[in-house]
Amino acid sequence: MAKEQAFFKNGLMAEGIAIDRDEFDESGYYQGTVHVWLHRKSESTTEVLLQKRAATKPVRPGEFDISAAGHIDEGESPIETAVRETCEELGLVVAPDELELAFVIRKTDLKKRIATVYLYEVDDSFTATFTDGEVESILWTPIDEFKAMTVDPARHLLAEHGNGYYAVLIERLERV
Repeated sequence: MAKEQAFFKNGLMAEGIAIDRDEFDESGYYQGTVHVWLHRKSESTTEVLLQKRAATKPVRPGEFDISAAGHIDEGESPIETAVRETCEELGLVVAPDELELAFVIRKTDLKKRIATVYLYEVDDSFTATFTDGEVESILWTPIDEFKAMTVDPARHLLAEHGNGYYAVLIERLERV
């Protein structure tokens, strides 16, 4: 049986639904996902943390991607998922009220998803620890370089997110 995750239909969360991955695309539902983008201020710019996905990951192996992300489990809120995934993938314990809601977007690049996107500011003392095997390494990227990477993601091994995702993200990051 498939692991129960939070699914959305017509913008409303549908609870208690388990759909096999092979049948998901035809289901009419959207998977609930969370993205957490870590950033830090330096003297002259904002830097964005990219995770390099482990080569063993079935989706986007070896690509640079969101600082921390994952599916919303059944019975879990987006903010609870953000806290869990940030700890699992980067070893960073965050309090829910420290996460800043950036935006919510409907995505159709790989599968149908509704992504709740958060920002979280860290300082220079932050050190990532990789315990779940999903992340190979991290890369701090100045926002201007990150912006340039998003113009041609494939050239920079940056995961594509479609739907103007990066434009909205960069606009939010430039305001922090």
